Amino acid sequence: MQTDQKLLTRNHNLDLLKMLCAFLVIVVHFGQESHHFIRSLGGFAVPIFMILSFYFFWQKITSIDIAKRIKKLFIPMVGWAIIYFIVYKVFLGINGITISSLIWQTITGHVDKLNASMWFQNNLIILTIFTFIIFKKFKNNFFKIMLCCCFLAYLLEYSDINYILYENLRSRFKYPLGRLTEMVPYMVIGLVLAKYNILNYFRGKYTSWWLALFIFMNSFIFINAPKGFGYGGIKYAIMSVLLILLFNSLPQNSKIYRNTLILCTQNTLGIYCIHRLVEKILHPYVFIEYNLSYCLIIFVVSWFVCYSISKIPSKNIQALVK
Repeated sequence: MQTDQKLLTRNHNLDLLKMLCAFLVIVVHFGQESHHFIRSLGGFAVPIFMILSFYFFWQKITSIDIAKRIKKLFIPMVGWAIIYFIVYKVFLGINGITISSLIWQTITGHVDKLNASMWFQNNLIILTIFTFIIFKKFKNNFFKIMLCCCFLAYLLEYSDINYILYENLRSRFKYPLGRLTEMVPYMVIGLVLAKYNILNYFRGKYTSWWLALFIFMNSFIFINAPKGFGYGGIKYAIMSVLLILLFNSLPQNSKIYRNTLILCTQNTLGIYCIHRLVEKILHPYVFIEYNLSYCLIIFVVSWFVCYSISKIPSKNIQALVK
């Protein structure tokens, strides 16, 4: 199988998948009245985000400026922490929000009264730094080390050690730390998919097979999930990969289709970061019930806000949304 990084061309169907995952995250948070099956798909959103983040990271790892990369990842952590703090405390007058809340939100990304979803960015920054250091220091044994990390992560999960270590901590520590172990296998999967050019090899192929396998796995294969913090277990990894392979296999021959995807999917990060704020502001005015329609409204408004932010001629501000 070809492993030349030059052949790892962008498949915008994967960006479409990321956009759908952003919507599913909203459904998980605010779609309690939605159909159970649709809500269950939301469990694959974060694993897919992590897999694809490292899939694209590996393509640039030999040429990337790691300082600029970390800065780009860190800007949303700090920027959205400040935005949530100002809007919630100053404009909405929510009680219990202090400077301490802002500091912990900036560091851990998981303060319940601000934006608990940013734990993902915290984990992404830590694992990006870890991956880069291991690549630079142990390049010849990089994938052996990564596979060992994956095995160790599952060992910690299925032995309940990871759960025991962090379960009794305050939520601002518990979820970022507990989920860091759960994200390691997805990091490794993304790197492996890119290293061995697997998605390009299967690009546009076997759509019906991936769909059938996904349905079969979801319906008939039961693999015990370990005690954890929402994203652990081998089945999550398998199902997430099957969804990626499914979208990777979809055709994208039309130029109009590709351009539409580029337009609609370029601000996935921003939607993920801002949707809690948008819901808090919209809720008193447009709340229907916690169903798909409500989630769709949150999604569309979030997209338009992020699209507007992306047009501001400042790279640091644009980094908040893409």
